[in-house]
Amino acid sequence: MLCPVLRRTAAGLCLFTEPHLAAGEQVRPVPPGSRRLVAFTALNGGRVERRQAAGTLWPIGDDVRAVGNLRSALWRLRAAGLEILDADKRQVWIRPGVRVDADLVTRWATRLVTGGSAHPATDEAYWWHCRPGLLPGWSDDWVVPHRERVRQRVLHAMEALARRLIAELDTGGAVAVARKVIAAEPLRESAHRILAEALQSGDRPAEAQAAYAAFHAAAGARFGPHAGATIRAVLAGPPPHRWLRPTT
Repeated sequence: MLCPVLRRTAAGLCLFTEPHLAAGEQVRPVPPGSRRLVAFTALNGGRVERRQAAGTLWPIGDDVRAVGNLRSALWRLRAAGLEILDADKRQVWIRPGVRVDADLVTRWATRLVTGGSAHPATDEAYWWHCRPGLLPGWSDDWVVPHRERVRQRVLHAMEALARRLIAELDTGGAVAVARKVIAAEPLRESAHRILAEALQSGDRPAEAQAAYAAFHAAAGARFGPHAGATIRAVLAGPPPHRWLRPTT
């Protein structure tokens, strides 16, 4: 299926599924033997040293074998007719004109976090595009930090979007956005707080208090006395009605 955020891109690399190139309405999978090199290059600024890439991706064995594996990965990509990477004797880089969905997602999230306006259709498309996570199913040591960084950035962006919708008095939209974040991370205190604010602002104070009380119960059962500082502050804080904004 074509990546929605790359639908209008002449050549786009999708990393929220198994890596593939989206060109117009065509989807062309990256050969298995080249996927890790393509993803590693894309997630590290689009340009990497050959030695660094070879040593990270093929750490078992000697340098000669690792470099040979990298060379084979480049050859497989060219043999498949996929113009994603260029290389010289020192570096490998993403070809000019190839857009990476992870970069587009980061820009979208940054726009929301820095106060950009809501665009419901676009925001929804990006959210669903991100739901599988970056390179789902990959457990490589170099993948995990990138995946978590992007995930947290997206969740922060959705929280920022919910706050903006509250400010614009679209409390129903804010509730829907907050609940998406909670579904992705059930014990995320900030998302529960935003949900309660949205419900309260929408003249639904009973639902607001019930939602936040449910979070108190779940967090206490999960973390108990070993909860982190933020969770402890929530558990020890005043009842929800003390901080919830009164309706007018």
